[in-house]
Amino acid sequence: MRRLSCMGGWDRPGIVHRLDRDTSGVMIVAKNDVAHHKLSLMFKAREIHKTYIAVCTVREAFREGVIEAPIGRNPRDRKAMSIRYDSGRAAITEYHVRHVFGRYAVVEAHPRSGRTHQIRVHLKFMGMPLLCDALYGYEKVVYRSTLTGRAREPDEPPLLRRQALHAQRLRFVHPRTGVPLCIESALPPDMLGLIGFLRSTFGERA
Repeated sequence: MRRLSCMGGWDRPGIVHRLDRDTSGVMIVAKNDVAHHKLSLMFKAREIHKTYIAVCTVREAFREGVIEAPIGRNPRDRKAMSIRYDSGRAAITEYHVRHVFGRYAVVEAHPRSGRTHQIRVHLKFMGMPLLCDALYGYEKVVYRSTLTGRAREPDEPPLLRRQALHAQRLRFVHPRTGVPLCIESALPPDMLGLIGFLRSTFGERA
């Protein structure tokens, strides 16, 4: 295998940034240390623009907005983050609601900062927690019956086994050539199946 950057450590060759565990989507991998260093600086300077797709529960779907709320470690659960006005670090997320199916929504999110679990924490703060995100208060596994409120059959297969979050797109300038790049990852089958089920079961709200 071709050698990759070792700046991230021997166990993370070429890895410039991270995704939350069980979040699908696109990542940048650096071929050498020079590119890795430049890309890391670009992330810190917020010069790499990220687009995520999330499926959430909603009480009232605010069609778009900018969430500005500091994020810090949750004092009651060290695995989780929370809004911390006393000690959190500044965090900003822009979001647009793409589709609403009953009490569920497909949301496009653009984090302007890179805090741990940022989109998951910010959308929960807005009353739009992600489906299948057990860390932030939803079911660990989602079934069709979970979404419709029916009793679950013993042999009913799961619809989703992870938080409904996908890193869809990265836009940035190539660190060596200066050419603008846009890298995309199509929605994976589990999220496509989830959205298709919501659309066919609840219909889309105007």
